[in-house]
Amino acid sequence: MAETGGGLSDILGVIWKWESFTPDTGEPVTVDNPKSYEFMLLPTGIIRIKADCNNGSGTHWIDADGSISIEVLALTRAACPPDSLSSDFVGLLNQVSAYWVDEGNLFLAVGGDGGTMMFSPAE
Repeated sequence: MAETGGGLSDILGVIWKWESFTPDTGEPVTVDNPKSYEFMLLPTGIIRIKADCNNGSGTHWIDADGSISIEVLALTRAACPPDSLSSDFVGLLNQVSAYWVDEGNLFLAVGGDGGTMMFSPAE
């Protein structure tokens, strides 16, 4: 069973790699190269991001009740390959509203009718 919110210690300081995105309507999309899309939530409220050929940082707010907000504030502007999901990844992170942990994976709900992003710990 999913643990809504999960313990903050379970998600902070972990490098999370993006595995898939499931829109509220439509088929799930598997990310071809999860290690190209990673983030780490630091206990200080900072987020560090790898979005394909770009790196960035921002802030995050997390509550133990399962709510989360991420704001990407700085991102390099390298020209990624045409099939890059860099813009999609950052755009979705900026819209997350809730999180939960299930079987060691992190799930982020994208606000509105946005869907769900699924992450696993990077090795």
